[in-house]
Amino acid sequence: MKKILLVLLLALTSSKATAAGIYPEYQVLIEKHVTLQGLDKNLVWAVIYAKSRSNRNATSHKNARGLMQVIPPTVARMGVNPKHLYDPEQNIIAGTRYLCFLNDRFNSNFDHIVAAYNVGEGAVDKYHGILPYRETCKYVV
Repeated sequence: MKKILLVLLLALTSSKATAAGIYPEYQVLIEKHVTLQGLDKNLVWAVIYAKSRSNRNATSHKNARGLMQVIPPTVARMGVNPKHLYDPEQNIIAGTRYLCFLNDRFNSNFDHIVAAYNVGEGAVDKYHGILPYRETCKYVV
């Protein structure tokens, strides 16, 4: 998954065709919230693609929900009502706030940010960034 995320990020940043062309219905929302949070829009597009394939109604086996696949406790920490996780804007607000939080917490260390988004910041701390989880290793590579 990491290779997929990295390849997608590289493709998005190196080509004129962005994910906005693939999923134009979310372009305005993403632009708005990456600007508010000071994030790279390509990272947000890559997370959305890797996590939900842009399915606003996606639910994982870990109860992560919506476009950016955030879990209710994290959403609540980010100041968003978990009842609204399938609303694209509320989901993007929660996901971008969480990415911003992780960026600050891990001093802009991309691997740690992406790993923590996938498995939680506690696991990144516990394993000092070297995670034994197969899914996260694929997600971060």
